[in-house]
Amino acid sequence: FLIPDALRKGADAFVVGEAHYHDFVDYQDRIFLLEVGHYESECCIKSELVAKLNEKFCTFAVSEKDRSPYFYL
Repeated sequence: FLIPDALRKGADAFVVGEAHYHDFVDYQDRIFLLEVGHYESECCIKSELVAKLNEKFCTFAVSEKDRSPYFYL
């Protein structure tokens, strides 16, 4: 839903964690879409995010799982 905003701001590329098939089809000639995966786009900032949340919420819990739920063949 933010692709039109990126286009209005003159972006050449837009990095997303998730996109629909039609996003790629509808915008293929107007902007370069990079779908890096929901998990993959967030895992690199997990420790920083947890630290910030722990500053605000003393009972904040974090899952110990650290892998994507997708399995590719």
